[in-house]
Amino acid sequence: MLVDYHQLFNFFPNVNTLKCIVDVNEKNYQVDFTVDNCICSMLGFKPSIYNFGRHEGDELVNIMDINSIFVNCDIIASSRLNGIDAPIIYSFFPNVSPGEKIVERPKNLIYLPITVDAISSMTCWLTDQDKNELDLRGEHLTITFLIKPYL
Repeated sequence: MLVDYHQLFNFFPNVNTLKCIVDVNEKNYQVDFTVDNCICSMLGFKPSIYNFGRHEGDELVNIMDINSIFVNCDIIASSRLNGIDAPIIYSFFPNVSPGEKIVERPKNLIYLPITVDAISSMTCWLTDQDKNELDLRGEHLTITFLIKPYL
């Protein structure tokens, strides 16, 4: 017997509150948001079991939790994030759909002091606004630096 899940439950947005609504349409069914690796927090629900009826998430839908991407470099100075020293040389918001290649070019170059006399190596990495390192999933990262002498 084939079950039409659209008749059992539906998820849809409340565009006024930016929260998700789930309708459980059958009394013998439920939506279980207590399982491991559940999407409940992304949809704004608390880990719980939702039975027959309409339920609105407690929090806003948070499908894309990255607000900014920070390019970090371990040999620069004089950069700050929320008033705290940070090795951030550039920040941006990706203007592409999920899964698309991000190509970003700074519009206004800002030169920051280098913290070493000679560059024998340097490390660069990407983080989000919460300082979480981004997983590039095997994609290559290419960064070009323009270094000017200090006058």
